[in-house]
Amino acid sequence: MTIQVAILAAGMGTRLGRPWPKPLTKLDDGRSIMGQQRDNIAAVFGQQARVMTVVGFKLESILEAFPDGLFVYNENFDTTNTSKSLLKA
Repeated sequence: MTIQVAILAAGMGTRLGRPWPKPLTKLDDGRSIMGQQRDNIAAVFGQQARVMTVVGFKLESILEAFPDGLFVYNENFDTTNTSKSLLKA
């Protein structure tokens, strides 16, 4: 059985006030937020997980950081909320 997982990574992360996407923010252990998410999903579900990441803001940076991922683009990331991104997944 395949487990469907969505990572919502389209937002601009304006509250952080940083020029890069929030999912690429580094944690104390050196991984990014999204790196930790992917590691945790793999640890729990292994090969059963199909992870779709919804990107928007500075999507090129995320695609470059995770070239092996599956992605869908929310072209309205700057005017929609997480529910619209989830519908894209």
